[in-house]
Amino acid sequence: SQASGPFVAEVTEVVQKALKTTVTYVGGHSQGAFLTYNVIMNYPNLYQGAFPMAGDCWMQNEPNLWEGKPDVMQKQRQIAIAVIHGKADPVVQFSQGEHAYDCFRAMGWTKLRLFAPEKLNHMFGIAPIEQAVEWLDTVNGRNEKNALNLAKKWAKDGEWGWVRHAVK
Repeated sequence: SQASGPFVAEVTEVVQKALKTTVTYVGGHSQGAFLTYNVIMNYPNLYQGAFPMAGDCWMQNEPNLWEGKPDVMQKQRQIAIAVIHGKADPVVQFSQGEHAYDCFRAMGWTKLRLFAPEKLNHMFGIAPIEQAVEWLDTVNGRNEKNALNLAKKWAKDGEWGWVRHAVK
């Protein structure tokens, strides 16, 4: 629920301090995806990436709501978002994940990718989490070894925004 966001942010801060982390990604499946959008939009200083799976953003978390707060929007846009939603999901319709992706794309996010496997249903265990985290690492400059190969592939696919982030 919306009320869980502050608790997730608090735990994130405790873990970051205890482990002295330099990069934090957050992800969640189904209801957890809705919560993922909530925490990255309301606590953008805590996260560098997110991988919401099989969910949508609540109306209260859509990125256009921060248009009057350019300093917050700037922090939010630095967060890479790997949206994961299977096209065969019978629980949370694919159109909902697509809606979240479209909301962020419309607001100018360049660190944004939709992972939409054709046959993925609502099963967390077979979602392309490893590929999503690899993508997050690459656009955040944490996968230098693989960045050049991925940048070449992305350029071929016309994904120049990702190429720009990967080569930085």
